Amino acid sequence: VGDVETPSRRDPGRRTKRISQRAISSSVADHPDRVLGKCSPGRHELSICERFTVYDGRHAGCTASQSGAILIMLTVAYLANEFPSAVEPYVAEEIAELRRRGVRVVGGSVWKPVADEASERRYLPEIVVWPMSGMVQLRALRLCLVRAKHILPLMSRVAFQGREGFLKRLKALAHTWLGACYAVLLERSGVEHIHVHHGYLGSWIAMVAARLLGVNYSMTLHGSDLLLHAPYLDVKLAQCAFCLTVSEYNRNCILERYPKIGAENVV
Repeated sequence: VGDVETPSRRDPGRRTKRISQRAISSSVADHPDRVLGKCSPGRHELSICERFTVYDGRHAGCTASQSGAILIMLTVAYLANEFPSAVEPYVAEEIAELRRRGVRVVGGSVWKPVADEASERRYLPEIVVWPMSGMVQLRALRLCLVRAKHILPLMSRVAFQGREGFLKRLKALAHTWLGACYAVLLERSGVEHIHVHHGYLGSWIAMVAARLLGVNYSMTLHGSDLLLHAPYLDVKLAQCAFCLTVSEYNRNCILERYPKIGAENVV
């Protein structure tokens, strides 16, 4: 994304590698204040930064061209409560568009999707969070123990803060466990960003996985997940790199209800 200059580790002054600018979907690629730019004031498009630093071995999908340029493929995990879904065709459309633009997308579904003969093979999820094997659960337990400090603030919020009832707190703990399992399933994919649709359980799962993997996450809010059922939405908004929503009304509602969230992070 943009022009990339990376000095050789052996001789910082002699070697420069460059890649040409390529288009990345603004709905996922351009999260604020990071390598992919900021949203322009008064507009829905997110600008793309001209330069950023690339470290050897950091980005999945790197290949070298004959001219010596490095071609970098951004790897994004896409999660929905159920994917594919006949009532949410836009998720598959977004994934298809990102792939068309050269982004490697790891499609995921929280629940195992219902078999649908009309679903094209290319839209089937690469990762299904639940059900999962016992080995994944054991690895998730180890991951939580090794990287406990990354999710302790979330656990503290669930257990001791807020006005949520006991049942919602119990569900949040279960979703934290699912988030650890999702992180295990993503570990070897080289994911650099996680995007999730809806502010329900999938967003908590994605948030936990992102913290355990040390990457950013973003989410798209639609309507009922903001206006009717919004458990722990304050935490999810505070943790996400940016939030997309489907209307200006929703955006204004987010900024009014959660004033600590920067306006530049809500599109």
